[in-house]
Amino acid sequence: MERAGHSVDEMITMYPHITHAQVYDALSYYYDHKKEIDKIIHENKEEYWKEKTKGENWRR
Repeated sequence: MERAGHSVDEMITMYPHITHAQVYDALSYYYDHKKEIDKIIHENKEEYWKEKTKGENWRR
């Protein structure tokens, strides 16, 4: 939750349809697959795609 800046309790308040256990399960999955998920997060940022597609004809 550090990235989002919210505690587990805050997440439950914002999304009352999920449980504490589900948040902790998601955190556990993230930490077990941190490198892969961080790569996906990075590749979904606008700056990444602007740089990756720089100079392509459709960008003009």
